[in-house]
Amino acid sequence: MENILLIIPELGKGGAENSLLKLSAQLATRYKVYLCVFHTQVKVPYPVTVDLIDLHTPPTTHPLQKLFYIITRIRAIRKIKRQLMINVSISFLEGADYLNVLTKGREKVITSLRGSKTYDQEISGWLGKLRRKILIPWLYKKSDCIVTVSKMLAQEMHQDYHIPRSLIKCIPNFYDIASVMKMASEPLAPVYQGLFTTQVIIHSGRFHPQKEQMALISIFKLVRQQRSARLILLGDGALRISLKQHAKSLGLKVCDVIDHQPEVLPDADVYLLGFRQNPFQFIARAAMFAFPSSWEGFPNALAEAMLCRVPVVSADCPTGPREILAPDTALESYANMPEETPYGWLMPLVNTQDETMLQQWAEVMLQVLKGFDTAKIEAAFQRMQSYSVASVCEQWDRVIEDVDESGSKCN
Repeated sequence: MENILLIIPELGKGGAENSLLKLSAQLATRYKVYLCVFHTQVKVPYPVTVDLIDLHTPPTTHPLQKLFYIITRIRAIRKIKRQLMINVSISFLEGADYLNVLTKGREKVITSLRGSKTYDQEISGWLGKLRRKILIPWLYKKSDCIVTVSKMLAQEMHQDYHIPRSLIKCIPNFYDIASVMKMASEPLAPVYQGLFTTQVIIHSGRFHPQKEQMALISIFKLVRQQRSARLILLGDGALRISLKQHAKSLGLKVCDVIDHQPEVLPDADVYLLGFRQNPFQFIARAAMFAFPSSWEGFPNALAEAMLCRVPVVSADCPTGPREILAPDTALESYANMPEETPYGWLMPLVNTQDETMLQQWAEVMLQVLKGFDTAKIEAAFQRMQSYSVASVCEQWDRVIEDVDESGSKCN
């Protein structure tokens, strides 16, 4: 039996963390799996079903302490790999990927790309140039295999960072379809049932500039001027206060229930409902799922909304939405105008300063609210069957176990 070490900086509420924990549970049915994190100061919202190793090295802004923690992590992970006789180490997210490569011994090292590096607006300044020009091209090449969650992301790594195609394998996220359907059918608490007496536009994601909730609120204002509807935002994050202020500046009534459990919800236009262990029971009751992100990897929220049989309107951002909603089109295609696909809508990237763009989004959303082809909803649901647990985990097994005759460890 293979001994597998999974490495990730922390276990928070993000999609990468959720995907890693789901993968760990599946791998543990066939391998001995250990999970290493830099620290456990962030609350873990998802179940951990494998042995957890905490390096006790939390984030810091102090340069010397940061260097000390990096050295500490390298030494600790090398020791862990040696003592546990690790055969395969798999890392999620860039910081963990670097450490996985730098501690490489005889084990097979797999790094996992979860989002675009080229379009990530947080990779900026001199440190961003260092990452893009030196660290990413140099360190990722030392992997035995690089797993990307989308085909476009694989293409990006090859074209922009000169990673050999032989090192790259595309394995998308997977979904426990039966579990999502079961959770979607669970009844809402009585306090929330009244939210769906009118049509609801819903969005799920951390409150971060990448997710473009600010623009979504501006679009919703245009929709609200023509049609009775509500906007529900599931999630939390640093932009929470800014989002509320923006909505109020547009004359929208806001209800924030993140910090308390209300007995009665006031009437409002925009509802902030916080992070939910079961977001699907809300999503499944909505009239539409809106997804205006500026960049992604393979967007879980979009895929899960399709499993909830809800019409989806998504930005055609790099990477993921086009592969999900328009798989027969060229990867390099990007929507300059609203594009109806077999499974939903792909939209131009939002820009709060571009009134024409915001109006295009509003017009499509109004069109969806007025009526959406039920056959397309069912087609979207069937589209997601290709991302089942069994089919995707089989691909992981091949990457973990296969070594081809040419010596490459990534098939």
